[in-house]
Formats: sequence, structure tokens, C-alpha cells
Amino acid sequence: MASQEFTVDLNKSLVFQVGHLGEAYEEWVHQPIVTKEGLRFFHSDFWEFLTLTVWWAVPVIWLPVAVWCISMSAKTEDM
Repeated sequence: MASQEFTVDLNKSLVFQVGHLGEAYEEWVHQPIVTKEGLRFFHSDFWEFLTLTVWWAVPVIWLPVAVWCISMSAKTEDM
């Protein structure tokens, strides 16, 4: 029985498909996929909504956290 190579169906959600790639995942993840619409990660609209973010949200959230961590580290070293 010949084993068939698993291919990802881009019309379905990706999260539960990529686990079936096995060793081919490393190669697949570095291949660009160009589509007019973005790829869908989850089947559920709720979880898919949580994957969408504007570019500025990441620095707005993480810069204060990083500054706080650095300031706490500096205070600890001063003691």
C-alpha cells in the first residue's frame, strides 16, 4: 500500500490540517501562499475573529509590559 502525501486544503481551516503534514511541515511553512482573501486558521468564526489584529496592537500591548519588566529588573539590581 503506497502512502499518499498529505496536502493542505486552503479552502478549509488550517489549524487541524497542518498536524497531518508530519516531516513535510518544515518545508510547507516556509512556502508563501498568495490569496486574495486571507487564509482561515479556525473553522469557528469566534476563534477566527481572535486571530485578526491591527499592526499597532502588538506594540501598544507589549511595549508597556517590556518597559515594566526592565524597570523591575533595574530596581532589583539596585538593591
